[in-house]
Amino acid sequence: MEKAIVAVNGGYMSMRRAARMYNIPPSSLSDHIKGKVGKRKPGLQDVLSEEEEELLVKWAIKTQGEGHPLTIQQLKLKVAELTKTKDTTTGGHSPGASWWKLFKARHPELSIERAEVRWTDIQHVVVALGFGLIDG
Repeated sequence: MEKAIVAVNGGYMSMRRAARMYNIPPSSLSDHIKGKVGKRKPGLQDVLSEEEEELLVKWAIKTQGEGHPLTIQQLKLKVAELTKTKDTTTGGHSPGASWWKLFKARHPELSIERAEVRWTDIQHVVVALGFGLIDG
């Protein structure tokens, strides 16, 4: 690719001829010469900036400190809320499972509960209410 770019930029051959000679798709060579390639890192773009992610972590820790355990789904909904106006891979939607795994690896200090555990707690309260064991 580099030799083809040098040949075209140096005026030694046309873009079409360089693409044929170096066995490169003409559109790829054109994109490289016009600077359309290399401006974006490969893979998915970051869902949140470093600052936004730090704010999310602080919010999660504060929320948990107030006695409100968080689930993965609640955290993802908060991310969706934060990205509503951003042009990201989530576009205001909840991020996928891989996001959570990577986020947790970056922030092991977070303690997130499973929704099933919390649902069990709610079921116990509903049963107790139903049998009149506690006042509603």
